[in-house]
Amino acid sequence: MPNFPVLTLSPGKSQPLWFGHPWVFEQNIGRISGEVFDGAVVQVVDPQGGPIDFALWSGSSKLPARLLGVGPRWPEGWNSRTLAELWRAKVRAAAALRARWNLPQPQVTEAYRLLNSEGDSAPGVVVDVFGAHCVMQLTTAAAFHHRAALVEALVEVLKPASVTVFSDATQAQREGFECIREVAHGHAPESVQVRENGVVYEVQLGSGQKTGHYMDQRENRARFGALAKGCRALDVHAFTGGFALNAALGGASEVVAIESSANAAAAVSRNAALNALANVEVLTGKCERELAKLAEVGRQFDLISLDPPKLAPSRKTVPQALRKVEALIGQSLSVLARQGLLVVASCSSYLGEAELKTALSHVTGRTHRSTRVFQVTHQASDHLYPAAMREGHYLTAVWAVVC
Repeated sequence: MPNFPVLTLSPGKSQPLWFGHPWVFEQNIGRISGEVFDGAVVQVVDPQGGPIDFALWSGSSKLPARLLGVGPRWPEGWNSRTLAELWRAKVRAAAALRARWNLPQPQVTEAYRLLNSEGDSAPGVVVDVFGAHCVMQLTTAAAFHHRAALVEALVEVLKPASVTVFSDATQAQREGFECIREVAHGHAPESVQVRENGVVYEVQLGSGQKTGHYMDQRENRARFGALAKGCRALDVHAFTGGFALNAALGGASEVVAIESSANAAAAVSRNAALNALANVEVLTGKCERELAKLAEVGRQFDLISLDPPKLAPSRKTVPQALRKVEALIGQSLSVLARQGLLVVASCSSYLGEAELKTALSHVTGRTHRSTRVFQVTHQASDHLYPAAMREGHYLTAVWAVVC
């Protein structure tokens, strides 16, 4: 086995890793022996020297080591510097797993998540597939260091027409690596048309929010559409119209989408046209203001989706986030008909099922209405996360009947 730098954990800090949590926090490191650099593979051991796993090193991060999930022994024949074999193995395993869920499914769903960072033991790497094109987001200095090998693995296994690589400027600065946006393989058009559950979307590859499309709500969008027949449906914080489009195709009698971004609102209209949907009304402006306008003119809806942007990026922001969620729910109730269905989503692990249910009960109590939850759902199945990793269980949608 090659010689690796050894990261020894502090006493009492091994158990989460033994149970499968993939992060080594800076304050949990006892000592490091050997030379480390961004992208280096380090062996992680407990205070008694017992091997746990191997990890990628990112020196400027508060999470400097993230486990690779290869086990206590390095696989025979794998290059420990280029990691070419490791990345190929991870891409192949991820593709095989998605195939078990019929992803991709020609003419039905061509857009899906291939690699979900720690959920696929590929820390710092997110890869979304849009038909023949891949978009890779890098979130750690270690992943940035290995980007060429990652692209090679994608090309070898998937044979895509293009691979676009990018990083978020804020995250790159925080983690200590370069912010990039480049086409690393092939030719990437500015936009592509892809299907998700039979719905056609125009996606700006790596130039919109995230990789260009919020893959994690795919299954929830389909559920929303299945409930929409004969309903008056409202999609608040619509982005490119996923919930609205599914409602319209599901037989909603009328559909309204509210989006504050002019570019995203225009995308809703384009996507409606791509799907030959004439009954999708798009309102551009702050959601609070547009909801107030709808209430003023007496509009009522039977089915409402609330999918706001991330409101609680940290634990200390939860009280403020709850106030915002309660305000949004309160405004929505003013246009939700009796016995209407309300879906409230949060994309923060700090604002989960318990917090959303509390917000719902508080608001409905103050407005003399009652809430009955009929299901709670989470991110789509291709967004895996380790069972021990609470942070990976980030998307929650509470579905309720409001009387």
